[in-house]
Amino acid sequence: MKRMANWNAYLDFLAIANAGSISAAARQLGLSQPTLSRRLAALEEQLGLRLLIRTPTGLAVTAAGERLLGTLENVREKLDQVEHEIIEGNVALRGSVRITVTESLGITWLAPLIREFNELYPRIQVELVIENAMINLLSREAHIAIRLLRPHQADLIAKQVGQFDIALYAARAYAARYGLPESAEQARHFKAVGLLGSTPTAVLTEKIFSADRHVLLCNSLMATYHAIRAGLGIGPVVDLLGNADPDLLRCLPEVFLRKDIWLTAVPELRQSARLRAVYDFLGDHLSSRFGAAASIPQHGAPIAPQTAL
Repeated sequence: MKRMANWNAYLDFLAIANAGSISAAARQLGLSQPTLSRRLAALEEQLGLRLLIRTPTGLAVTAAGERLLGTLENVREKLDQVEHEIIEGNVALRGSVRITVTESLGITWLAPLIREFNELYPRIQVELVIENAMINLLSREAHIAIRLLRPHQADLIAKQVGQFDIALYAARAYAARYGLPESAEQARHFKAVGLLGSTPTAVLTEKIFSADRHVLLCNSLMATYHAIRAGLGIGPVVDLLGNADPDLLRCLPEVFLRKDIWLTAVPELRQSARLRAVYDFLGDHLSSRFGAAASIPQHGAPIAPQTAL
């Protein structure tokens, strides 16, 4: 199987065919005529074809050369088009941007905010991936991530933009029927809703409530929120939801987990206007809502280190 000729060799042939002579093409390319002649001869030898022949009026393209010339013109036109689209896409505020975010922030905070973003940038399409697992940005599974852990990959762009708490809540209806614990010791006798697994949020209820009092374990903070709101038991709720829900009461205020929020992006952020628009929009709103200036209730010290949900 013959090795494909170097792309530059095809460009040499294209320049000669368009210029009508080797000397004219050499001047355009900044090469000497002998050098360009040797390159053309090498290409013809590699292909086993004559691409150009000398005539009394100058160079003429052979039938094989005409076929190759047409293909090269099409390829160059497509490359020019793609290059234009890439450059325009990097400077234009249009195109798609994929954001990955945890379910608690994505469903309760970010999804409703997309309307405001769309009014500012109507030609940017947002692709929202609700995922608690860590999506690999370097493999381009997403452009921007809102994470609860600091990224370890050095190539990523990241900044901490705020914090939120996960605390224990109960429905008012539950409290009216069973009361609320006043201490961790009392809490062992109350019904609990918790998370599956061994994450700090799962350990939160395991430490406080008896195993036989866990009436529901699941893998979703949004599911636990709705179960707690329905009066099933006491369990962890993101304070973004719990503090805003008039049907919920916070229990044992000294018990909570504090989570750092990191805004992360792929390196292309530095060249892409549309990625920068999304990143800056999210950064401003995250800092405003969850930043140090936001009123985060102080109820003692977190009981577990900052890790994944």
